[in-house]
Amino acid sequence: MELIKDNILPQLDKFVEQDKERDLLLRILIKTIDEKEDQVRKLNYELEHERDSRLRYQHKKKDPFVTVLVDGDGAIFRNEFYDNPAHGAQKASVALQQEVRSHLKKTQLDADDVPILVRIFANLHGLAGKMRSLDIIESDKDMRIFAEYFNKSRAEFDMVDVGSGKENADAKMRKTLAQSIKNFQCRKIFFAGCHDAGYMHDLAEYQGDESNKSRIILLETTPAHHSFCEMGYEIVQFDRVFRSLPLESALKQVSSPTSPQTIQPISQEATSLANHGALPANSPQILLPFEAENLISQARSGTPSTIQTAQLSPTPRLGLPAAIKTYLSSRTPQLH
Repeated sequence: MELIKDNILPQLDKFVEQDKERDLLLRILIKTIDEKEDQVRKLNYELEHERDSRLRYQHKKKDPFVTVLVDGDGAIFRNEFYDNPAHGAQKASVALQQEVRSHLKKTQLDADDVPILVRIFANLHGLAGKMRSLDIIESDKDMRIFAEYFNKSRAEFDMVDVGSGKENADAKMRKTLAQSIKNFQCRKIFFAGCHDAGYMHDLAEYQGDESNKSRIILLETTPAHHSFCEMGYEIVQFDRVFRSLPLESALKQVSSPTSPQTIQPISQEATSLANHGALPANSPQILLPFEAENLISQARSGTPSTIQTAQLSPTPRLGLPAAIKTYLSSRTPQLH
């Protein structure tokens, strides 16, 4: 019996060790399977999430829109739209929409059903005061009427009164630009803020990303700061919609630093000749205040004009009183 016992015990010990090894192996296998199952679940979740994201992107890609952002403190509609504020506001909205549609015909967004969202941010009270001083509008009420009817013209068009404060319009322009960039449904952004060099920092953020850079179009109204032209963005002008000269230049034209002069009597002959354009050929030519804005529009479009031709003449341009006085001097012997 002792001999049998001595032979069996080593075998039993060996079996026990083998059982331990088998148990350890099974535990390792079970743990590995659990880990792999967790990985599979995560991968399935990520795959489902990517699929849903792709479906959402494809769905939203079918609904593109265009945004037009206008800093209304510097980018201002042409004077003729304010002659009749209610009717002019509707004409301004139609003209703006037509200009945007015309530009979109050059892109993949050439479709009449692509929505155009317009946001104009301006201090309406301050703007009304400037325009009233220039006799563009008769009262502050005209500006409120214009804004009201512009907003009524289309559901997607808004003229927002930001109140007083220089940075109010700027802050809303920057925030709306950032939100529009994040929304991939917004395929094009017309940015009318080239009159303010403060926007250069915001636009510089998107220069390095070609996909975002190609979405931004700078809308030049008054002459843009030269640094905007060097940023590489596409630049367009809507001259039949917006003023090409700032209000400040018009203020300088209508204001005089000298004391008022006494108006000298003008003979009937001189008045008749002036009215019928029969002044002598060497008489000084007259440049009216509104002609400067027309010159800029014609220069942009490349349209020749008699005004441009006259600009090249060595004959000096004078104001109306000075021109008539010069003419009278040359005609003194005949008049007397």
